Amino acid sequence: MHRTTCSAILLLLFVLLLVCCEPTNYFVTELRIDDRQHLLPIGPRSLSEPRTASYYWFFHTGTGFTTVDHFGRKPGTGQRERLFYLETNRSQSLDRTVKRDEILRGLFGSVYFERTCFFNRPVASDPNYVSMSLRAKDEHSDETPMELSGSPEEPIPPLTSVSLVRIFHVDPEYVVVSASYESTGELGSLNVGRTRTGELISGSESTSLRIDSKDPRLQIYGVPARIDVQQYIRSKRLPLPSVAFDEPMTVVNQHYGFGKLMRQDQFRNGSVVSSRFLRPSVTEEEKNLNPECDAKFAQQRSMGLSTVE
Repeated sequence: MHRTTCSAILLLLFVLLLVCCEPTNYFVTELRIDDRQHLLPIGPRSLSEPRTASYYWFFHTGTGFTTVDHFGRKPGTGQRERLFYLETNRSQSLDRTVKRDEILRGLFGSVYFERTCFFNRPVASDPNYVSMSLRAKDEHSDETPMELSGSPEEPIPPLTSVSLVRIFHVDPEYVVVSASYESTGELGSLNVGRTRTGELISGSESTSLRIDSKDPRLQIYGVPARIDVQQYIRSKRLPLPSVAFDEPMTVVNQHYGFGKLMRQDQFRNGSVVSSRFLRPSVTEEEKNLNPECDAKFAQQRSMGLSTVE
C-alpha cells in the first residue's frame, strides 16, 4: 500500500478515535446560544468539576434531550449553587428553562420559588408559570438569592404574583403549606408537604391547581380562597383563619417581575412584624432569554391564562 494512503488512513483512524473518546457528558466554562436557540458548549470539555466561579454541566440523555446546569460558587464560602437550568428538545433547540431559589430554610426544610419558561412551544398549550416547592433541609443545590440591606432604590418591576406560606408543627413532623395567588388575588395553586427532622417525607408533597373554594384543605390549613392584594399592601395586615396546629412561622411573599425581585413579610397575629427583599442572580443566558420569557407571560395574561402553578 502506498505510504501516503497509509498515512491518510492512520490519520482518519486517529480522528475517529478522538471523536469516540470525547466525553458525552462534561463540564465547560462557557455557553453560547445561537440564533436557532441551540446550546453550544464553549471551551475545553472536562469530566472534572472546574474551580472557576461559573461553569456548565452538559448532559445528553438517552432519549435525545440535552440538559445544561449552570453552576456558580457563592462568594465568601465557595459553596456550589445551581444558578439556572436549561433543557433542549430532540431537535436540540431550547425547550425549557427553570430558575429556582431557596426563599425559606429551617427545621421544617427548605421552600423554593420556581420560574419555568417554555420556548418553541405554543403559549395556549404550554404556558410559562411560577410555583412553590418543598425540599429537604440539607438538599442545597439551587441558589440562595441575595438579601438586600434595604428597599431597592431602582424602579421595582410590576407585582406579578403573591404566595402565602404557613408552617405548622405537628410533633414530630412539620406541615408546610404554600398557596400561590395571581397578582389580582385569585388562588392558583396549593402545595402541601410534610417533613421530619428536616427530611421530606416521601410521597407527602402534592400540588393542586385551580383550587375550588370549597376544598376542605383551605379550612384545615387556614388558606384564603382570595386575597385583597392592594388592601394587604396598604395595611400590611392579612387576617388568616385560625387553625388547630402550632404555627411557628407564616410569611407572605410578593413576587415582582415573575421572580426577579421578592419581598418577604413575616407575620404574627395577622400583622407584618419584619420584611426583607430578596434578589436572585441574573446569568448571561437569562439576560438574553428573559425578554422572550417575559413576552410570553404578558401574552398569557392578555389571553386570560394563569401564570401560577
